Amino acid sequence: MTEIKGNAFFNCKNLTSATIQGNGLTLAAAAFANCERLTSVTIVEGVAEIDGGAFLGCNALAEIFVAEENPNYKSVDGVLFTKDGKILLAYPPALRDNEDYQVLEGVTVIERAAFSSARIRDVTFPERLTVIKREAFYNCRRLETLFFPESLIEIGRWALGACHHLKDSIIPLFLPK
Repeated sequence: MTEIKGNAFFNCKNLTSATIQGNGLTLAAAAFANCERLTSVTIVEGVAEIDGGAFLGCNALAEIFVAEENPNYKSVDGVLFTKDGKILLAYPPALRDNEDYQVLEGVTVIERAAFSSARIRDVTFPERLTVIKREAFYNCRRLETLFFPESLIEIGRWALGACHHLKDSIIPLFLPK
């Protein structure tokens, strides 16, 4: 198998854990969408590509593990990143409850739906962050504060949609180059 396509495991209500393996395997956006009891994901060394939003709607997801041998991805405290640490792909919605999160230094892109439905209160971004993709913080109902760095050049569609408690946000003025 070379690809798990979008919605392949859509709405699998009894799926509680998944180990994703396969040499050169691609995990498409929404591959595990709405698996409401999925709490743990393990990604082994053969997984080559993971699209943003692969775990969209998996609101019980509390941790993502990545095998150290995987040359493309890593997990830091349960959060999924590219191996070089430049792209944050997935913050499990149930990882923390009503806490703050500081995005790792070196992250330049927050992928599609990366924080979707996360139960976080405040997020601090690194100074080199340039892109927040669509739906990145969609439905983060406890999110109160976001201060964007001046390096930010793009905020995607619906990036902050349904963030009902967002109170404070400083957005830098975008200047054409």
